[in-house]
Amino acid sequence: MTQQGRLTPMLVGAVAAVALVAAWPAPGGTSRPAQASSKDVIVFNGEGNNLNAYTADPPFTKQNVIRNHNDDPKGLDINA
Repeated sequence: MTQQGRLTPMLVGAVAAVALVAAWPAPGGTSRPAQASSKDVIVFNGEGNNLNAYTADPPFTKQNVIRNHNDDPKGLDINA
């Protein structure tokens, strides 16, 4: 095979690869914009054998979900 015979397929392949890379969409370029959620985020945290829930936005309101058995006779020990 001649040098030009080897060079042509390589050149065609290189041009095709460059065209594919140039046509590839950027990350998020064709995706839909993010929609705002109407739901609040709640963060759960085990603390001192209790299960607490916090709001994810300031002022980070805390609510005790499960109390430990020592503080509440009907409570549960989440670490047991």
